[in-house]
Amino acid sequence: MRMETSDEDLVRAAVQGDAQAFQILINRHYDLIFRLAFKTFGNRADAEDLAQDICTRLPHKLCSFRAEARFTTWLYRVTLNAATDRLRSRQTRARANNNWGEVEQMQRAETAEKQAELDWLNRAMTHLPDDLRQTVALVLGEDLTHAVAARDLQEAVMAIRAQPVKPLFQRMLRIVREAADATGKAARLVIVGESIEVDKTMIERLADPLTHMIRNAVDHGLESTEARIAAGKDAVGTISLSAAHRSGRVLITIRDDGAGLDRPKILEIAGFP
Repeated sequence: MRMETSDEDLVRAAVQGDAQAFQILINRHYDLIFRLAFKTFGNRADAEDLAQDICTRLPHKLCSFRAEARFTTWLYRVTLNAATDRLRSRQTRARANNNWGEVEQMQRAETAEKQAELDWLNRAMTHLPDDLRQTVALVLGEDLTHAVAARDLQEAVMAIRAQPVKPLFQRMLRIVREAADATGKAARLVIVGESIEVDKTMIERLADPLTHMIRNAVDHGLESTEARIAAGKDAVGTISLSAAHRSGRVLITIRDDGAGLDRPKILEIAGFP
């Protein structure tokens, strides 16, 4: 079965001077051009005149097609812009000649053209994912730049996904109790900044690393009760778990008040003299 040549391939060939490729494009999309022109002007004669004018000018405009959107979308915009320019030109001439009846007729046609554009946009947006649909609404409806719309959308999404670290931090209380019972040590957990919010995916990913580090703090960071008393410390060791904002990021810190790393013992285990 023979595959139909894509619009993009036909455009590339037409730009290179392939008259047959250009004719295929016109035959394939003339109805689209005519229907939009007819919706704009409301009569067949003006619609055919505009469609013929666009087809005549199209060879020179094809060089501006960058394939960043579908060819039909690009052609829609070309036709819409040509129709709008012609309407405005007619309105200017009609006002100059005090032909207000013609001005009113063209204003109704322009309103119909805008409604046609809005209907097309609404149909197109139904096929977009939610985030892209919101971006389009921000750019077109609120007249925002793409950068500002993307930032606002990101902030909105983050606000929906953000969750406080409190439930995660509270789970560490049980980890400290279990580790202290297993090692025969006395330990408490002090939590700071549990109202700080992070993405819920990050909370899920933090659970295992925090559990491992908290257990290490009890197992290897804190001394035994006897050693702490002998060193003049509180018999109950303290582990702190905190969250704070730092330069647009969330910093999570774990500290203990143990004796610290035993450097000689570490070197001995590693086999260094």
